[in-house]
Amino acid sequence: MNGNQGIIASERRSEYQYDYNPVSIRAGSKKSSQETELVNDYFRRRHDMFSVKFGWEPVRADGMESDGYDLFGRCDYILSARSDGKVGAGCRLIWHTPTPTSRLPVQDFLNNPEEVKSNAVEISRMVSTPEASQNSKRFLWYLLGYLSEREVPGVYVTIRERLLKRYEHSGFYCYKRLPGKEKIKINRNGREEHFLPVWIDLDGYQEALKILSQLV
Repeated sequence: MNGNQGIIASERRSEYQYDYNPVSIRAGSKKSSQETELVNDYFRRRHDMFSVKFGWEPVRADGMESDGYDLFGRCDYILSARSDGKVGAGCRLIWHTPTPTSRLPVQDFLNNPEEVKSNAVEISRMVSTPEASQNSKRFLWYLLGYLSEREVPGVYVTIRERLLKRYEHSGFYCYKRLPGKEKIKINRNGREEHFLPVWIDLDGYQEALKILSQLV
């Protein structure tokens, strides 16, 4: 998967078409002008969601949200483009390797943070535009398939408790809650959001996908 492989699907959401074969862009790598703008738009989407809408991160003058994982190039961006070149959906993959500097964000919430699996990955900073929000689960399924093909054993994610319940109701069961503490964030409107550390088993994902393919 690279910057030249995006295939725009024929179906429409709002006035836009969406690219369901997203591009992978390495943080800190040399990028084309198109890839640079796509990553910058992803930072803007993150700021719109996590800083302006929810108030979980500081509002910044440049309107772009990023942190040390972005700065030091320890991640990949998986970005689905709209037909106007803007980000429709996207996330950040943070890779774990057995070195002292490769700590994952989820480790701050685990009872046994040193038991994180080698060569696993954490999904973070997932965003989608309002008109594409109904496709966020589709994007997640694509993402897990992409990782499964690369022989990643599984993925870590810190996920909102109510979103986890929504996935349970929709039949998404290939995950387990990990022993650890909740992270509580307060929305801009004063509402508490509870985040839980989760492991998604990609073997379980493959089995679920086989079942889904028989139903489509």
